[in-house]
Amino acid sequence: MNELKNIKKQEQGKRLRSFRDFLNKTQSDFAVEIKLDRAYLAQIETGVKSLSHHVLTNVTNCYKFINIDWLLNGTGSMTKGDDFEVIRIEEDIPNVRFLNIAAQAGIGVGNQIVEQSKWVFIPGLERNRNYFALVVDGKSMMPTLRHGDMIICEEVQNLQEDFEDNQIYVIVSRHEILVKRIALAKDSLLLISDNPMFETTSIIFSDIVKLYAVITLVTTLKR
Repeated sequence: MNELKNIKKQEQGKRLRSFRDFLNKTQSDFAVEIKLDRAYLAQIETGVKSLSHHVLTNVTNCYKFINIDWLLNGTGSMTKGDDFEVIRIEEDIPNVRFLNIAAQAGIGVGNQIVEQSKWVFIPGLERNRNYFALVVDGKSMMPTLRHGDMIICEEVQNLQEDFEDNQIYVIVSRHEILVKRIALAKDSLLLISDNPMFETTSIIFSDIVKLYAVITLVTTLKR
């Protein structure tokens, strides 16, 4: 019986180490995040100490996407649910093209898109996707997006079909670059602000040069 318990401890420790490697965390950094002494974490990973309920709670509170059944019993995949997939990308592989523009969350000012040659790395994004990073300028999308927020976008290929109502997009027209929530109208898009102080406007499809779907908010650069 004790031998079986020891084997279980060792296997759980190995899986916890695998999860830490997946996150690309050092033992010290991971220990801080899960509120554990580094030496104690090392003992868990080597099977000397058991994965206690307290440690398990700290891990799951910090990383809600971990599959507990996998961690405890080796069942299923490391991350849980088809609707929450985390794909590790090596840090030395840039995966997002940064656009040298600001998307106006307010009144457009006649910007032009200039794609920088420099790419950046954003963890947690899929491989082989055409991602772009932009910075929000203005206050019309508050509180959803604030001035200085960096957003990750993906270009929409079919301007009149490949978009969803009530989602946020970056709209590049012949005269301006805006970030707005959109809704379909006859031969045009309604451009809706989350800030009620700003009025809803519209743009006809023939005036749209490019449309980018906002995938995620990465960070706030300034307030």
